[in-house]
Amino acid sequence: MELDSSGNRGSGEIAQQNVTTCASSTLSGAGPLGADFVMGITGTEAGFNGTAPGPFAVAGRFTAEVPANSSTPGTIDNGEVDANAPSSAQPIIPDTTFSGTFQTSTQSSRCTMSVGQQIGNMTFSVYPVTLTSGLVTEAYIVETDAVSAATPFLSAGKLIHQMDYPFSNAIQSFAPGTAASVGGLAGPIIPSGQAAYVPFAAIASVQPTGGAGFNLALVENIDGGVAGALGSNAIAASFSTGDSYGRVDTDLLAPIEPVFYVINANEAFCLLENTSAPVLGILEPQSTGPFSSSTIAGTLIEGTSAPAQTALQNYSGVVAFTSTGATTGTVAGTEDLSTTGANSPGLAVSGTYALTATGQTDGSGTLSLTQPPPPPAFNGAFFIVSPTKAVMITTTAGDTNPVLTILGDQADDFGVN
Repeated sequence: MELDSSGNRGSGEIAQQNVTTCASSTLSGAGPLGADFVMGITGTEAGFNGTAPGPFAVAGRFTAEVPANSSTPGTIDNGEVDANAPSSAQPIIPDTTFSGTFQTSTQSSRCTMSVGQQIGNMTFSVYPVTLTSGLVTEAYIVETDAVSAATPFLSAGKLIHQMDYPFSNAIQSFAPGTAASVGGLAGPIIPSGQAAYVPFAAIASVQPTGGAGFNLALVENIDGGVAGALGSNAIAASFSTGDSYGRVDTDLLAPIEPVFYVINANEAFCLLENTSAPVLGILEPQSTGPFSSSTIAGTLIEGTSAPAQTALQNYSGVVAFTSTGATTGTVAGTEDLSTTGANSPGLAVSGTYALTATGQTDGSGTLSLTQPPPPPAFNGAFFIVSPTKAVMITTTAGDTNPVLTILGDQADDFGVN
């Protein structure tokens, strides 16, 4: 999280890197078939030649083919993406024109990647984070195009290695009897009937129920308006299509219209297809219950998700969860806070947490800080992902700028501290 006097505000992720070079075969791997990746990016689209400016998000997948030699660019193909951008009357779902090339750069620590798609051409720097058995399993990407009418985008995101492509039935990645898929979603949206973007944050749990069915448990916050669908109120839905690329659609239209790009079993990027809702997140396999307050007892790092709109608070810190009963506990720690009004380092926070009425089954809970920094109260709703991780959104009354927070293990999350 940035905490200085520059006037710039934002939060992001720093990860330990185990590879310091990006060679011609880094993206494609050492094998003959290339490597498959799921991609998630968010950013802002400028307004040129009558196009509408505003935020956008893209999720999709591609194959990085093995280059002929170290001086030849590798090919990006078998690509498919979904895009939610202000220049489109509705989300582009899906776009199979996604393709391009990748190659080394003058700096050994990064590669470059150039792609074409319906919303426009983009060029990225690729910074590998984790190399496993000669294959990049995670990388950060940042767009390097000069903003112009031809490339009106500022964006950044992540690549994660995709398993099991081509999929014979991608819906089976969310098989009944396996773990629920739990995660957070964040981004700006224009609510129906309104004209301006407002902050949106949500935590969600996808629980397969058999066949193509699933239950969606959800807590969302739109511009300070909190709504929940837990337990018996969880939303019954079905996966409607799943293609060979790992793209899985659903029959949901409200309150959210998600599309998933499968990374691995019960793990996927999620993009909302609702018009004017460039919201992106990632779902991960949830640990097996039953859950209790002791499930997440321990010391966890915390951080707000990124990218953030200017008005949103950013914070990062360390908090300790201590179980005091089967479903209740206390919280104490220290955090740094950045708001539009001030930067506040080293703030002491304390409070309580509790599982909801359905929390022992679905891992849902609430948090209340009784000695927080300004504003005078802080409330949140969370899902436990594992004993070392939870995803949380702010539910503080009167706070019209909700944020998504990651507590604990930051691995595999999109754009978080």
